[in-house]
Amino acid sequence: MQFSVQVVAVDAAGAERIREVAVIGRDTRQLETLGLSLAEGKAILRSLQTLVVEQQVADHLERERRCPACGKARRRKGTHPLHFRTAFGTQTLTSPRLHHCPCQGHQQRTFSPLAARLPERTSPELTYLATKWASLASYGLTTKLLRDVLPLDEGVQPEMVRRQVQRVAARIDGEVACLRCGSQAVRKAGLDRKGAHAYRCWDCRRCFTARSTTPFADYRFLPAIIALAVRWYWRYRLSCNRQGDRGSDDLLVI
Repeated sequence: MQFSVQVVAVDAAGAERIREVAVIGRDTRQLETLGLSLAEGKAILRSLQTLVVEQQVADHLERERRCPACGKARRRKGTHPLHFRTAFGTQTLTSPRLHHCPCQGHQQRTFSPLAARLPERTSPELTYLATKWASLASYGLTTKLLRDVLPLDEGVQPEMVRRQVQRVAARIDGEVACLRCGSQAVRKAGLDRKGAHAYRCWDCRRCFTARSTTPFADYRFLPAIIALAVRWYWRYRLSCNRQGDRGSDDLLVI
């Protein structure tokens, strides 16, 4: 018995295009061959992602081919490969470089519409998953976990996860506002006596942390650790000393 997985793409004019994603054969009736295997599921998701991304990129480049002001076709200078990491594998895209239309003045003579559309080479979903798991485990364990459950290739390395976490942290630090006056003129001011990152507002001169207005403001431990201790108390009925003994091993793993 064979199963064929196909994708039907319908454009704006209503034309349909059918492309085959995978062919799965099942000859034996065993428990191991019941349903899809993890490798087959990853292969289908990777192929489906490639088809969807290729179609979206082709439509975007077709719209950028003509000048929005006069409608003339822009001349192509050349192409270069562009690697875009997604939660379902790394996509290698062909990114053309086009000449600007002479009807308008530009500082640069050429530009890459695909590179301008994708300033970051990683999808938001993959960045979210990498940052979320990296906050709970090491970069190496995060990389292994993502490779086990997602169709990722060898290009996803712990160094890539570390850079993603640092970029997200820098973006969060840039979005911090003063809790009193709401000013964006905020700079880092070291650590407070509990070890949390402190900030100082240059307008009202107030120092604060990210937990200053939360119920966890006066606690030394992180909110995640406090929530974990509360869950252990209600689930296992452990005393404070027993929770400390249990957390000495489990929290290191986390």
